[in-house]
Amino acid sequence: MFEAVYGITIVLFACTSTVSILALHSDRSVLGERAQALFFISTAGFIVSGVVRYYPFSAGDFMHVLASIWGYFFLLAAFLLVLLVYLRFSRWRQYWKSIAPISLLFVTVLLVVSVPFINSTRHMQIDLVHGLLPVHVVLAIVGELFFFFSFVGGVLSVVMERQLRKKSSMIFIYRLPNLETIEKFNMWATCRSLVFLTAGLGVGVVLLWGSFNVVSLFSLKEIIIYVSWALILALYVLRSRNLLTAYRINYLTILSFIIVMSLYVYSNIAIQSGFHSFK
Repeated sequence: MFEAVYGITIVLFACTSTVSILALHSDRSVLGERAQALFFISTAGFIVSGVVRYYPFSAGDFMHVLASIWGYFFLLAAFLLVLLVYLRFSRWRQYWKSIAPISLLFVTVLLVVSVPFINSTRHMQIDLVHGLLPVHVVLAIVGELFFFFSFVGGVLSVVMERQLRKKSSMIFIYRLPNLETIEKFNMWATCRSLVFLTAGLGVGVVLLWGSFNVVSLFSLKEIIIYVSWALILALYVLRSRNLLTAYRINYLTILSFIIVMSLYVYSNIAIQSGFHSFK
């Protein structure tokens, strides 16, 4: 039953991302309304698939889910959906139509990537007793997902600037937020990414020191998250001090996120030994 529900959920998200892309390229308000309706229907299907797989679920089961390779991708998608719902009702709600297409496409990709691991026995060896561990995980995931939103903003900014340079149809340009608004969103997302990821790393260091009397075991995942943090810090400094043009910073944001995400996917799927790995 779970496989059927999960398959339907993936199809729903694929349809939602397609309709949201069409809505961005059309003045038909009905497409935007359908995209939002499909988003909530798809999210409901996602919740149902999780309930079917893990019921009864308690707070104590969170780390057990995360410790499985399929559960890792599922929770990553779950946190992204929570943040999308938050954006839908936040001060950025009027720009949700522009943010949603890339975000929903990313959710769809995460779910598709997880399919081969539905019945996988690969698990991460982690300390399930320490109360700070879920805090570390949540802070790190949220930090990386805000990095994803700065990537989305970077894509929107680059698209807008290219359209303006080519003097393309103003009809499409007016469907996107203006450059000033996009840059405010990018700075907002970058700041939160840096804050959450810094806090997550800090908690992680405390956990390592308490368990191993070291601040790092230099595993691949640790190195990746430190590289991610350094890139986000660099992007924040570049934005806050205007050391480069916004156009170049957005290109760097896009490139940085693609590199980090590729390394994350590789480390989770290909690496089967060492600390933080799914064995």
